Amino acid sequence: MKVIKLFEIHDAGACVVRLAETAISIADKDDPNLAMFQWVVFKWHLSGGRTERALSAAAANPAPHARHAAAATLLTTLAERKELGALVRCSALSEEAEKAAAARAKLHDAHDDNPYYDFLYALSVSRHHYRKAAAVMYERATRCGAERGGSPLRRRYLAAALTCLRLARPEHAFLARPAAPNLTATQVIGPDELAAELREEDPDSLDPVQKALQRSENIDFDHLYPYLKEADRETLLAITKRIISTGQFLPRWFLLRFMDVDGAGCVRTLLRGGRVVEAGAACCGALRGVLVALRPGAPPTAAPLALADLLLAELRLHTHHQPSREVYEELQKLVDSYIEIVQRTSDDMKSAQIKYTIVN
Repeated sequence: MKVIKLFEIHDAGACVVRLAETAISIADKDDPNLAMFQWVVFKWHLSGGRTERALSAAAANPAPHARHAAAATLLTTLAERKELGALVRCSALSEEAEKAAAARAKLHDAHDDNPYYDFLYALSVSRHHYRKAAAVMYERATRCGAERGGSPLRRRYLAAALTCLRLARPEHAFLARPAAPNLTATQVIGPDELAAELREEDPDSLDPVQKALQRSENIDFDHLYPYLKEADRETLLAITKRIISTGQFLPRWFLLRFMDVDGAGCVRTLLRGGRVVEAGAACCGALRGVLVALRPGAPPTAAPLALADLLLAELRLHTHHQPSREVYEELQKLVDSYIEIVQRTSDDMKSAQIKYTIVN
């Protein structure tokens, strides 16, 4: 008796769906009952596990509210069945599904049991909207940092966000970081800032220079020499600022490297930090290198005269201090020597040009 009843119920449901499909095929597009018929067909196929047919019925529904409801239902059902990939591929419902998933993602934990973030990420990547995909992963990583037990997962999501940001076009490769409580404006970050944030999450991924900057003890220049002798401007600037703040000594080779990479930046940083003598010594080293490079008949090499003038003006105020006076006098002699050689070279070249002028 139970078998007969179940068969009758199943058969009745199938009959209702067939009637609804027939009504859809003959109904006018403005028929107010068309949305109801499509909904019946959608629910029938979804409950029977016929995902693709359910998606087709939902997408064909002319009522916007019905499509929104269908997208929400599909998200729940397909997430349980682990078939959200089918919804990602359904472009006709992507707008409705994205809105529903964005709302649900925020209501669930940000950890790896949140299928709605996974759906939003997969949907954005499938459309090649890499900045949006990066924003999804960055939001998830931010929440993991605030919620308990989320640190290892936070690193994973930051890495995914960084990958997407590097795939985006340069003009789209940025994210809006939520403003801190003491800031009024949202901070915009790019791949470099995001990579730095990721490195901070995983101390083992930091290079020796970054690890040294994070520690409170003095910088070990002997140990870091292999990493700093070819360092870029940003690294040299960070080390210099750290040294200024701790009052540590700057080795000569480091100053020469900084002067070679960015002489103006080196001198200005030292001046702002009150390291006038070291700034003057660095400028003297640069001028000596220029003077050594000068050869008879060769065009003069540019020297940091503007920086030298700036330092001389500053050092002139501290000539009562013996080290400052010594650096001031040496720097003044080097500037005078350079100007003298340049003027003599210029006069020699003019004389040679007049003497050996070719007349056609």
